[in-house]
This record gives sequence, C-alpha cells and structure tokens, in this order.
Amino acid sequence: MASIHRKAKGGTWYITYRQDGKQRHRSLGTTNTRNARRLKREIEFMLDEKGAVELVVSDRSKDESKNPTLAEFWEEFLPWAHDHRAPSTVDEYRNWFSQFQDFTTAVFMGDVNPSDVEAFKSQLSDQGKNKPQGVGLGVFWVCPM
Repeated sequence: MASIHRKAKGGTWYITYRQDGKQRHRSLGTTNTRNARRLKREIEFMLDEKGAVELVVSDRSKDESKNPTLAEFWEEFLPWAHDHRAPSTVDEYRNWFSQFQDFTTAVFMGDVNPSDVEAFKSQLSDQGKNKPQGVGLGVFWVCPM
C-alpha cells in the first residue's frame, strides 16, 4: 500500500511506499492530482507484480534538466513570462536575454557565473536598455546647491 501527499496546496505530489522492507519516499514530479493518482496505481501494481519499482517519472535525465542550454531555457521561460508578466516586460526580457547571449560565451545555464551577470549589468548601466550606447539606464537628478 502506497500513499501520496503534497506539502503545499498546488505543490508537487510525493509518494511513500515500502520496498524490500524499507520505506521509500520520492517525488512524482507532477502537480496534477489525476497524474499523481495514476502514478500511484502504477507503482502499487509494480510492487505487487515485481516487488520493485522501476518507474521513470521524467522524460529527461537529471543532468539535462538541471543544466539546459540558453536556448532551451528561453523556450521554457518565454511561455511562463507571457502568462505571468505584462507584454512590455516580456519585450524587455527578450531584449535583455538576446543582449546577454551576445555578451556571454556561455552555452549552458550552468556556465553562467555571477561575475558574468555583474559584468553584463555594468554594461547595461553604462549603455542603457533600448538607448544609444553611452546613455545609462537611469538619469539621476542632482539638486544644485
């Protein structure tokens, strides 16, 4: 007998089951209740038939999902941005991301380090978002004495 639960409403589902006398606890990799129940039934069936669970929850290996290329990251990020941000903000993200790809030599997201980001931010503050080169991001008003 297996049980499923999630830590927060709308969060990822987890399963707890016994295999070889040991309690196992793993993520089901889904936030959908129907998919979680289906995976639970599959795991219980495998435990009854084979005595062990050999279920692949994710299509991608861990290494691939944890270190996508910049293009793969953008393909996954863009639909989220369209759903959660204003169109003008998505345009800014698109502009900054294309500038960042031109600026950095990184191929994978894991290749980007904090110094790359800080150097890019420094360049942006000198150049500006959509402004000609040499015009900064913001103009500070200085009160004359």
